[in-house]
Amino acid sequence: MAVLTKTEQAMDILEEAIRRGKWQAGQRLPSERALMADLGISRTTLRHAMAALANENLIVARPGSGTYVVEGAVPTAIGILAVSMQLISPMGYWYHSLVEELQKKISDNGRRAMLFVASGSSQQEVLESTGISDKSVIKNLAGVIALQDIGPFKKLLDKNRINHVTMSGIAPELGPMVRQDLASMYTMARQIFESKGYTNYSVMIASRDDKSSAMYNYWCQLISDFVDGDSSRIISAPFTPDYRYSYDAFKEVWESGRRPRAIFFPDDAIFDVASRAIVELGIKVPEELAIITEASTVRRFNFPIEVTRLGWDPAQMADTAWRMLFNLVSGEDKAEDYISVPPIILEGNSI
Repeated sequence: MAVLTKTEQAMDILEEAIRRGKWQAGQRLPSERALMADLGISRTTLRHAMAALANENLIVARPGSGTYVVEGAVPTAIGILAVSMQLISPMGYWYHSLVEELQKKISDNGRRAMLFVASGSSQQEVLESTGISDKSVIKNLAGVIALQDIGPFKKLLDKNRINHVTMSGIAPELGPMVRQDLASMYTMARQIFESKGYTNYSVMIASRDDKSSAMYNYWCQLISDFVDGDSSRIISAPFTPDYRYSYDAFKEVWESGRRPRAIFFPDDAIFDVASRAIVELGIKVPEELAIITEASTVRRFNFPIEVTRLGWDPAQMADTAWRMLFNLVSGEDKAEDYISVPPIILEGNSI
């Protein structure tokens, strides 16, 4: 790795300060003496750095007045990075709600929201599909909030010193992250069932062939802990994007001799499909079967009664992600690198 000269170091520090908004567009920079003292450099080094910044059209010197930040030098746009498959999936309503809440939050704070929707089968295709790497686009970005894994975009954003926050995952290996606290969700579901006297409860999942994924292994551990390691209490259906096998899997269990007294659905898309079988079989809820499902505050089900749910409010998630990114962009407060948001309980009549 090349060693930066003092001029390059000073230039990087000043450029980052400008892009973070330490000095707003049109604002005069501190005096030469103040900057020299702050950076610990000579007048010659400072002037070389300032000349380089002027060549990049970030600052302009006005004789007899001082040096000012050029209009447009401070990026004001905040990118929202989504994946096309998210928006058209059974969870699409959730991602659409997140986008709307983020756009509102960004706008309310005087920034401009830019939505990037990624698609493609390879990392290169995904990266190119958004147009985010175009110089005319990326120079205007002050930060990015990714609805899912930042993935192939991380290197690009880091190279351009653009702060980013991810809204999924289990650990902050890819940078600052806001995530749904899944462990709390399973714990809360278990506590609710047991408080009602239900001991014979099961969990219904859509199994995926993704055993190398850290997220998959974490998810498997949560499920195992929920049923005390008893795999017979796990109702599993093969995963497909439309979750159609959840219907048959539920009917098979109910028509067998191993009917559970209560079921937790950790994915609202699974419950949405399985609920059709519940209605078709004429199962009385909660008299014959108690139900808790994961579902956000904006989810609606076509089910005879209101179902007790554990879920997240997209407005709260958007606000948390925005505050984390704002702290990173402003540089004024020490930003947390990992925030885990617990679910809220929406009481229903199903337990």
